[in-house]
Amino acid sequence: MVYKLLNLSHLDEYFQGEEASVRVFLKLFCTSVADDLKLLELAIALENKENIEKVAHKLKSSYRYIGIFTMGDLLEDIETLAYKNTNFIELKLLFDTGLRMQTEVINDITRFLTN
Repeated sequence: MVYKLLNLSHLDEYFQGEEASVRVFLKLFCTSVADDLKLLELAIALENKENIEKVAHKLKSSYRYIGIFTMGDLLEDIETLAYKNTNFIELKLLFDTGLRMQTEVINDITRFLTN
């Protein structure tokens, strides 16, 4: 099956082909990331640069770990913009792009898990 963003070969490498482990990990990933995205959204709404950097950094690592580098790169951009004191409108626009990407990620993971 072809996925838009999910890179199963990347996960297979980490889990040495143990599909059951991949499935458990992806379920945990979905829960954890949803919570962290809410924290990032709140940090952006409150214009809290320190928390934006912290949460974006954590999320960036999570997405890259499962091979979704486009989302990891977007979160790195958010982290960098927060560090550079960029305006929050730009951060919000990037975050909105990330939410649309997250929808595709969840769709890919759901398709994998229900297969």
